[in-house]
Amino acid sequence: MNLGIVGNGTIVKEFLSIQDRIEDLDVRAICVRKKSRKAGSELASKYHIPQVYTDYKAFLKDKMFDTVYIAVSNDLHFEYANEALRAGKNVILEKPFALNYEEGRSLFRTAGNKDRFLFEAITSIFTEGYKHMKENLSKLGQVRIVEANFSQYSTRYDDFKEGIIKPVFDAKRGGGSLLDLNIYNLHMVYGLFGKPKHCVYYGNFQDGVDTSGVAILRYPKFTCSLIAAKDSFNDPYFNIQGEEAVLIQRTSANICGPFEIEYKNQEIEYFDGKPYHRHRLENEFREFIRIIETNDLYAYEKLREQTLGVLKIVDELNENTQN
Repeated sequence: MNLGIVGNGTIVKEFLSIQDRIEDLDVRAICVRKKSRKAGSELASKYHIPQVYTDYKAFLKDKMFDTVYIAVSNDLHFEYANEALRAGKNVILEKPFALNYEEGRSLFRTAGNKDRFLFEAITSIFTEGYKHMKENLSKLGQVRIVEANFSQYSTRYDDFKEGIIKPVFDAKRGGGSLLDLNIYNLHMVYGLFGKPKHCVYYGNFQDGVDTSGVAILRYPKFTCSLIAAKDSFNDPYFNIQGEEAVLIQRTSANICGPFEIEYKNQEIEYFDGKPYHRHRLENEFREFIRIIETNDLYAYEKLREQTLGVLKIVDELNENTQN
């Protein structure tokens, strides 16, 4: 995969720090805003990226890369991905994939029309921990309760309280804890259990944005309580209670690390999640490369269905929001 990157934020820097560990990946260009030209050039120099752009249209004309990794603010995901697809590029789009289901469906339609691949970069569902969780879910018996908490005090929250609004706390730009953090919990639950029959969101709103909140997903025989917060903190967890056993994971959903299953007789089975790669971003990019190179349309369709399914849940949560 020859890759062009759009953006120079935290996730881009995190990705560039490990991109040399990913086989068959070559970063050929980076595109940043004009005011971020210096930062883009510094990244290019540090990671040996041949070309720096500040003009997105010129960037998309570059034939040195076939795939674009887009990591810009949430409100720009649709516009940037749509342009890249129309330019004939495959697209890897950072989470949240889009602001709503209609945007997501439109992007996949364009990808299909252009015969291009389009992926959501959502680390949780590509981890070894998630894979092992799916393989061992039946050991729990009938599931009754699912609980998850992904809460981390945002370094930008103090600015927010002072009236300095960054994109992650700007409702007009797709900010808020639901799309930033709880989206990982939603992907985990959807991947394990599919579509719920009913959803409601209890958000803690400040100036129109949910700085924290709880999503309740009701399935025919069990209920999920999914917590995310950027205005407070807690130790992360993802737990599934069944009639025969409980699965306990003490990592946030974006990492989805080791877990244990404790049975009614108090026997405990440990799952260390191996083989781990060194960084949470590696697995997803390896899978994107594999799907493109082998033209694995079955795996691609499964990922597409998951992304759109989660966006439908987001729409329902937004429609059924309780302040």
